[in-house]
Amino acid sequence: MYLVHDKNGTPVVLKTNFLSSDKKGLTNQYLLKEAYNIAYLARLHITEGVLRLLDCFWFAREKSNLDQQTEESLTKLAFGEDSYIIVVPYAGVKLEVMFTCNYDVAHVRYFAKQQLKIIGQLRKAHMVHGDIKPANIVYNPDTNKITLLDFVSLTQNRDSPPHSPTMWYRAPEYLLGFDTSQGDIWSLACVFYELGSGGNGLFPVQEGCEKELLGLICKEIGLPKESYASKSKWFSYFFCYDRAKQLALKSPSLTKPCIPSLNDHMTKKLRFSSDEVKWCAKTGHKNE
Repeated sequence: MYLVHDKNGTPVVLKTNFLSSDKKGLTNQYLLKEAYNIAYLARLHITEGVLRLLDCFWFAREKSNLDQQTEESLTKLAFGEDSYIIVVPYAGVKLEVMFTCNYDVAHVRYFAKQQLKIIGQLRKAHMVHGDIKPANIVYNPDTNKITLLDFVSLTQNRDSPPHSPTMWYRAPEYLLGFDTSQGDIWSLACVFYELGSGGNGLFPVQEGCEKELLGLICKEIGLPKESYASKSKWFSYFFCYDRAKQLALKSPSLTKPCIPSLNDHMTKKLRFSSDEVKWCAKTGHKNE
Protein backbone atom coordinates (compact mmCIF):
# COMPACT_ATOMS: atom_id res chain seq x y z
CA MET A 1 0.00 0.00 0.00
CA TYR A 2 1.16 3.53 -0.78
CA LEU A 3 -0.08 6.82 0.64
CA VAL A 4 -0.17 9.49 -2.09
CA HIS A 5 -2.09 12.68 -2.90
CA ASP A 6 -4.47 13.18 -5.80
CA LYS A 7 -4.47 16.29 -8.01
CA ASN A 8 -6.53 18.15 -5.41
CA GLY A 9 -4.04 17.36 -2.64
CA THR A 10 -6.38 14.84 -0.96
CA PRO A 11 -4.56 11.85 0.58
CA VAL A 12 -5.50 8.52 -0.97
CA VAL A 13 -4.13 5.00 -0.68
CA LEU A 14 -2.99 2.83 -3.59
CA LYS A 15 -3.18 -0.92 -3.07
CA THR A 16 -1.38 -3.11 -5.57
CA ASN A 17 0.10 -6.59 -5.86
CA PHE A 18 3.22 -8.02 -4.26
CA LEU A 19 6.56 -7.41 -5.89
CA SER A 20 7.51 -11.09 -6.19
CA SER A 21 6.38 -12.43 -9.56
CA ASP A 22 5.24 -15.78 -8.17
CA LYS A 23 2.61 -14.06 -5.99
CA LYS A 24 1.39 -11.35 -8.34
CA GLY A 25 -1.32 -13.48 -9.93
CA LEU A 26 -2.75 -14.56 -6.56
CA THR A 27 -2.64 -11.04 -5.14
CA ASN A 28 -4.36 -9.64 -8.22
CA GLN A 29 -7.19 -12.10 -7.55
CA TYR A 30 -7.47 -10.77 -4.00
CA LEU A 31 -7.51 -7.16 -5.20
CA LEU A 32 -10.12 -7.89 -7.87
CA LYS A 33 -12.29 -9.62 -5.28
CA GLU A 34 -11.90 -6.79 -2.78
CA ALA A 35 -12.76 -4.16 -5.41
CA TYR A 36 -15.88 -6.16 -6.35
CA ASN A 37 -16.92 -6.61 -2.71
CA ILE A 38 -16.52 -2.91 -1.84
CA ALA A 39 -18.52 -1.94 -4.92
CA TYR A 40 -21.16 -4.51 -3.95
CA LEU A 41 -21.52 -2.97 -0.48
CA ALA A 42 -21.94 0.46 -2.10
CA ARG A 43 -24.79 -0.95 -4.23
CA LEU A 44 -26.39 -2.15 -0.98
CA HIS A 45 -25.98 1.42 0.37
CA ILE A 46 -23.64 0.18 3.10
CA THR A 47 -21.22 3.06 3.24
CA GLU A 48 -20.96 4.39 6.80
CA GLY A 49 -17.76 3.19 8.44
CA VAL A 50 -16.88 1.11 5.38
CA LEU A 51 -13.98 1.74 3.03
CA ARG A 52 -15.04 3.37 -0.26
CA LEU A 53 -13.67 2.48 -3.67
CA LEU A 54 -12.49 5.56 -5.58
CA ASP A 55 -11.03 3.75 -8.57
CA CYS A 56 -9.55 0.47 -9.75
CA PHE A 57 -7.58 -0.25 -12.91
CA TRP A 58 -4.80 -2.20 -14.59
CA PHE A 59 -1.64 -0.12 -14.70
CA ALA A 60 -0.84 -1.19 -18.27
CA ARG A 61 -4.25 -0.03 -19.57
CA GLU A 62 -4.15 3.38 -17.87
CA LYS A 63 -0.47 4.06 -18.45
CA SER A 64 -1.12 6.04 -21.64
CA ASN A 65 -3.55 8.33 -19.78
CA LEU A 66 -1.02 9.31 -17.11
CA ASP A 67 1.21 12.33 -17.28
CA GLN A 68 4.93 11.64 -17.45
CA GLN A 69 5.64 12.62 -13.83
CA THR A 70 2.91 10.36 -12.46
CA GLU A 71 4.00 7.47 -14.66
CA GLU A 72 7.62 7.82 -13.55
CA SER A 73 6.59 8.04 -9.88
CA LEU A 74 4.49 4.86 -10.10
CA THR A 75 7.23 3.05 -11.98
CA LYS A 76 9.69 3.93 -9.21
CA LEU A 77 7.25 2.37 -6.74
CA ALA A 78 7.60 -0.90 -8.71
CA PHE A 79 4.20 -0.69 -10.43
CA GLY A 80 4.54 -3.05 -13.38
CA GLU A 81 2.61 -3.79 -16.56
CA ASP A 82 0.58 -6.48 -14.81
CA SER A 83 -0.16 -4.46 -11.66
CA TYR A 84 -3.81 -4.17 -10.66
CA ILE A 85 -4.43 -1.07 -8.53
CA ILE A 86 -7.20 -0.13 -6.11
CA VAL A 87 -7.57 3.49 -5.05
CA VAL A 88 -9.30 4.15 -1.71
CA PRO A 89 -9.50 7.20 0.61
CA TYR A 90 -6.97 7.56 3.39
CA ALA A 91 -9.01 6.61 6.45
CA GLY A 92 -6.52 7.00 9.30
CA VAL A 93 -4.18 4.88 11.43
CA LYS A 94 -4.72 1.23 12.27
CA LEU A 95 -6.50 0.63 15.54
CA GLU A 96 -3.58 -1.41 16.82
CA VAL A 97 -1.53 1.82 16.91
CA MET A 98 -3.95 3.04 19.60
CA PHE A 99 -2.52 0.48 22.03
CA THR A 100 0.49 2.74 22.48
CA CYS A 101 -1.62 5.87 23.10
CA ASN A 102 -3.21 7.19 26.26
CA TYR A 103 -6.88 6.31 26.27
CA ASP A 104 -9.55 5.48 28.79
CA VAL A 105 -12.42 2.99 29.10
CA ALA A 106 -14.76 5.71 27.83
CA HIS A 107 -12.73 5.83 24.62
CA VAL A 108 -13.05 2.06 24.31
CA ARG A 109 -16.82 2.45 24.56
CA TYR A 110 -16.74 5.16 21.91
CA PHE A 111 -14.73 2.98 19.49
CA ALA A 112 -16.82 -0.10 20.27
CA LYS A 113 -20.07 1.70 19.54
CA GLN A 114 -18.91 2.62 16.06
CA GLN A 115 -17.61 -0.87 15.32
CA LEU A 116 -20.89 -2.47 16.43
CA LYS A 117 -22.80 -0.11 14.15
CA ILE A 118 -20.64 -1.11 11.17
CA ILE A 119 -21.05 -4.83 11.84
CA GLY A 120 -24.78 -4.23 12.39
CA GLN A 121 -25.05 -2.89 8.84
CA LEU A 122 -23.37 -6.00 7.46
CA ARG A 123 -25.57 -8.32 9.53
CA LYS A 124 -28.75 -6.62 8.29
CA ALA A 125 -27.55 -7.33 4.77
CA HIS A 126 -26.74 -10.95 5.79
CA MET A 127 -23.06 -10.36 5.11
CA VAL A 128 -20.00 -11.55 7.08
CA HIS A 129 -16.72 -9.62 6.98
CA GLY A 130 -14.71 -12.69 7.93
CA ASP A 131 -11.49 -11.12 9.24
CA ILE A 132 -12.24 -8.60 11.99
CA LYS A 133 -9.02 -7.58 13.78
CA PRO A 134 -7.27 -4.33 14.86
CA ALA A 135 -5.13 -4.33 11.70
CA ASN A 136 -8.33 -4.14 9.59
CA ILE A 137 -9.84 -1.25 11.56
CA VAL A 138 -8.55 2.31 11.24
CA TYR A 139 -9.19 5.45 13.27
CA ASN A 140 -9.12 8.99 11.90
CA PRO A 141 -8.23 11.45 14.71
CA ASP A 142 -9.48 14.41 12.63
CA THR A 143 -13.01 13.04 12.20
CA ASN A 144 -13.05 10.63 15.18
CA LYS A 145 -14.42 7.97 12.86
CA ILE A 146 -13.72 4.26 12.70
CA THR A 147 -13.46 2.60 9.27
CA LEU A 148 -13.44 -1.10 8.45
CA LEU A 149 -10.91 -2.34 5.87
CA ASP A 150 -10.02 -5.47 3.88
CA PHE A 151 -13.12 -6.99 2.33
CA VAL A 152 -11.42 -9.90 0.58
CA SER A 153 -13.16 -12.36 2.94
CA LEU A 154 -16.63 -10.79 2.66
CA THR A 155 -19.31 -13.45 2.15
CA GLN A 156 -23.03 -13.89 2.49
CA ASN A 157 -24.22 -15.84 5.54
CA ARG A 158 -25.07 -18.93 3.52
CA ASP A 159 -21.68 -19.09 1.77
CA SER A 160 -18.57 -20.79 3.09
CA PRO A 161 -15.82 -18.31 4.05
CA PRO A 162 -12.83 -18.26 1.67
CA HIS A 163 -10.49 -18.67 4.65
CA SER A 164 -10.59 -18.56 8.44
CA PRO A 165 -10.05 -15.29 10.35
CA THR A 166 -6.68 -14.49 11.94
CA MET A 167 -6.05 -16.93 14.80
CA TRP A 168 -6.31 -14.49 17.72
CA TYR A 169 -9.82 -13.51 16.62
CA ARG A 170 -11.11 -16.83 15.27
CA ALA A 171 -14.47 -18.02 16.63
CA PRO A 172 -14.78 -21.66 17.78
CA GLU A 173 -17.35 -22.23 15.02
CA TYR A 174 -14.50 -22.15 12.52
CA LEU A 175 -12.62 -24.78 14.51
CA LEU A 176 -15.62 -27.09 14.98
CA GLY A 177 -17.06 -26.83 11.47
CA PHE A 178 -20.33 -25.12 12.45
CA ASP A 179 -22.23 -22.16 11.01
CA THR A 180 -19.82 -19.20 10.95
CA SER A 181 -22.36 -16.44 10.25
CA GLN A 182 -21.90 -15.10 13.81
CA GLY A 183 -18.11 -15.22 13.67
CA ASP A 184 -17.71 -11.43 13.30
CA ILE A 185 -19.30 -10.93 16.74
CA TRP A 186 -16.73 -13.20 18.40
CA SER A 187 -13.88 -11.45 16.59
CA LEU A 188 -15.21 -8.05 17.59
CA ALA A 189 -15.42 -9.12 21.25
CA CYS A 190 -11.74 -10.15 21.06
CA VAL A 191 -10.90 -6.70 19.67
CA PHE A 192 -12.84 -5.01 22.49
CA TYR A 193 -10.92 -7.04 25.06
CA GLU A 194 -7.63 -6.13 23.45
CA LEU A 195 -8.56 -2.45 23.52
CA GLY A 196 -9.76 -2.68 27.11
CA SER A 197 -6.61 -4.42 28.34
CA GLY A 198 -4.18 -2.02 26.70
CA GLY A 199 -3.17 -4.37 23.86
CA ASN A 200 -3.19 -7.78 25.55
CA GLY A 201 -4.79 -10.38 23.28
CA LEU A 202 -7.61 -12.51 24.68
CA PHE A 203 -6.36 -15.70 22.98
CA PRO A 204 -2.81 -14.96 21.71
CA VAL A 205 -2.20 -18.16 19.75
CA GLN A 206 0.11 -18.60 16.77
CA GLU A 207 -1.24 -19.54 13.35
CA GLY A 208 -1.61 -23.28 12.93
CA CYS A 209 -2.20 -23.96 16.65
CA GLU A 210 -5.94 -24.66 16.44
CA LYS A 211 -5.87 -27.23 19.24
CA GLU A 212 -4.20 -24.74 21.60
CA LEU A 213 -6.77 -22.08 20.70
CA LEU A 214 -9.73 -24.36 21.32
CA GLY A 215 -8.15 -25.47 24.60
CA LEU A 216 -7.80 -21.85 25.78
CA ILE A 217 -11.40 -21.11 24.82
CA CYS A 218 -12.66 -24.16 26.73
CA LYS A 219 -10.60 -23.20 29.78
CA GLU A 220 -12.08 -19.71 29.82
CA ILE A 221 -15.75 -20.24 29.00
CA GLY A 222 -16.20 -23.96 29.59
CA LEU A 223 -16.82 -26.90 27.28
CA PRO A 224 -19.65 -26.93 24.76
CA LYS A 225 -22.51 -29.28 25.60
CA GLU A 226 -21.58 -32.87 24.84
CA SER A 227 -24.52 -33.20 22.44
CA TYR A 228 -23.31 -30.09 20.62
CA ALA A 229 -19.67 -31.18 20.53
CA SER A 230 -20.62 -34.64 19.24
CA LYS A 231 -22.16 -33.01 16.15
CA SER A 232 -18.80 -31.58 15.23
CA LYS A 233 -16.63 -33.66 12.94
CA TRP A 234 -13.62 -31.78 14.35
CA PHE A 235 -14.12 -31.80 18.13
CA SER A 236 -12.93 -35.40 18.50
CA TYR A 237 -9.90 -34.47 16.41
CA PHE A 238 -8.90 -31.96 19.08
CA PHE A 239 -10.16 -33.62 22.27
CA CYS A 240 -11.57 -36.73 23.81
CA TYR A 241 -14.63 -35.19 25.52
CA ASP A 242 -14.21 -37.04 28.84
CA ARG A 243 -10.56 -36.05 29.01
CA ALA A 244 -11.45 -32.49 28.07
CA LYS A 245 -13.66 -32.28 31.17
CA GLN A 246 -10.48 -32.30 33.22
CA LEU A 247 -9.41 -28.95 31.78
CA ALA A 248 -8.80 -26.56 34.67
CA LEU A 249 -11.57 -24.00 34.23
CA LYS A 250 -10.64 -20.47 35.21
CA SER A 251 -12.55 -17.29 35.73
CA PRO A 252 -13.60 -15.68 32.42
CA SER A 253 -11.66 -12.55 33.42
CA LEU A 254 -8.18 -13.34 32.15
CA THR A 255 -6.51 -10.04 32.82
CA LYS A 256 -7.51 -7.11 34.93
CA PRO A 257 -7.90 -4.17 32.51
CA CYS A 258 -4.87 -1.92 32.60
CA ILE A 259 -6.12 0.95 30.46
CA PRO A 260 -3.81 3.98 30.49
CA SER A 261 -4.95 7.19 32.13
CA LEU A 262 -7.29 9.60 30.38
CA ASN A 263 -5.70 11.83 27.76
CA ASP A 264 -7.24 15.32 27.91
CA HIS A 265 -6.40 16.25 24.32
CA MET A 266 -7.93 13.08 22.95
CA THR A 267 -11.02 13.45 25.13
CA LYS A 268 -11.70 16.92 23.76
CA LYS A 269 -11.29 15.60 20.23
CA LEU A 270 -13.80 12.81 20.85
CA ARG A 271 -16.62 15.19 21.85
CA PHE A 272 -18.59 12.79 24.03
CA SER A 273 -22.37 12.88 24.04
CA SER A 274 -24.16 13.94 27.22
CA ASP A 275 -24.85 10.29 28.02
CA GLU A 276 -21.15 9.46 27.80
CA VAL A 277 -20.27 12.41 30.01
CA LYS A 278 -22.81 11.24 32.60
CA TRP A 279 -21.36 7.73 32.40
CA CYS A 280 -17.83 9.07 32.92
CA ALA A 281 -18.96 11.07 35.95
CA LYS A 282 -20.84 8.09 37.36
CA THR A 283 -17.80 5.84 37.09
CA GLY A 284 -15.35 8.43 38.36
CA HIS A 285 -13.76 9.34 35.02
CA LYS A 286 -13.21 13.03 34.41
CA ASN A 287 -13.96 14.50 31.02
CA GLU A 288 -12.10 17.79 31.20
